[in-house]
Amino acid sequence: MGTDFYVFVGLAALALACLFWAISRFWRDTRGVEPQRISRRIRSAAGTPLFVDAKLASPQHSRWNQWAEAIERRLPGIAALRRLIAEAGSSGGLSSFAAWSLLLPLTALLVGGAARQGAPVLIAGAMVAALLPIGNLLRRRNKRMGLIEAQIPDALHLMVHAMQAGRSLASALRVVGSEGPSPIASEFRKTFDEINFGLSEESALANLAARVRIGDLRYFVVAVRIQRETGGNLAELLLSIAALVRQRIELRGSIRVMSAEGRLSAWILGLMPFIIAGAIAAINPKFLMVLWTDPVGINMVVSALALQSMGLLWMWRIIKIRV
Repeated sequence: MGTDFYVFVGLAALALACLFWAISRFWRDTRGVEPQRISRRIRSAAGTPLFVDAKLASPQHSRWNQWAEAIERRLPGIAALRRLIAEAGSSGGLSSFAAWSLLLPLTALLVGGAARQGAPVLIAGAMVAALLPIGNLLRRRNKRMGLIEAQIPDALHLMVHAMQAGRSLASALRVVGSEGPSPIASEFRKTFDEINFGLSEESALANLAARVRIGDLRYFVVAVRIQRETGGNLAELLLSIAALVRQRIELRGSIRVMSAEGRLSAWILGLMPFIIAGAIAAINPKFLMVLWTDPVGINMVVSALALQSMGLLWMWRIIKIRV
């Protein structure tokens, strides 16, 4: 086995790891127990479907746009992809994502062909390049959602000060949209614009919870709707929610610090076998050939990978503490 085999195995493992990570994060954020429970509560309180775009104007679409929209509606996963692009705050739309998803694999194939690499290396390189756009969107989305989550207490305090000064809920949303930090200000501004152009407050808040899938923000939406049904002092309720969210953020940070040793151990134990195998393969390639030329060696590799996967999953479940 030559260098092409090692490169192919490494790139294929990286592509599969990225794909598994993306699927697991997407499933946890959209189909987990907590997001589903909060979505049902918001949907029952609003009485309207989530994420209903308020079409304030009806622009005349060209025939090409109508055909494109018809094709997109028939493709599976387009709605989830659009939602991911919106959550990432990407300036480019679906067309930009599709262009990059095609351009990067073609570039990888051209570069690999110019370097006269084998077919396995070309295929693995194209797979990794095809996953880069979705990985970039997930990274930007997680970073943006993390910023919004950290800004929720300050945004709620702004709303409280505005309401104590005699402003309504919609006006308090506008204060956060104009004076709050980015990126949470843009989301509150969208909510105020929807209310300002005729959408009900319940539907606008439901859209806010659907656009920003963060548990703390959805608790805020549910609390506001319950207060609208039962009555009470909304300013005091928002102060309590802000204090609770701040305590949750502090507790989450403390847990992350205390679990840092376990996460570092998982990274070291997970990468060390591959690093050592790569070093041995670079020094003496024939020493490791028995692992894929002999049936006993193949069984040892499969067993070792299975046991390592089970160990990493066990460690991840131990250090993963939900707050």
